[in-house]
Amino acid sequence: MRPRALAFAGDDTRLDWAGAEARCNSLAAALRNLGVGPEDRVGLLLTNCVEWPLLLMAIVRLGAVIVTLNPRLGARELLQIERDAQCAMLVWKPELCPPLKTKFSTGVFSDDTR
Repeated sequence: MRPRALAFAGDDTRLDWAGAEARCNSLAAALRNLGVGPEDRVGLLLTNCVEWPLLLMAIVRLGAVIVTLNPRLGARELLQIERDAQCAMLVWKPELCPPLKTKFSTGVFSDDTR
């Protein structure tokens, strides 16, 4: 593996494999500190972004289960999926203003958390 090779690129973000590994470890530690553990279900309500695969890897490293939520769905559908999945945490970008945010007091992802 080449640690300095490009791993992920987004609109204004470029991460090599070493940076992706460090960011993934940081996200996993943050999720662990928020109480996420093995077999917990973590909902991801994000658009396509560099953080999406990093969060996926962090969640899997903790032994938790990822529940992908489509931001194009309406409130009713999102609430039904969340209810069925019994998510312990939801991670979302603030601009999506999810209807689930009243249920989850933690789990907001923003560019300020980098």
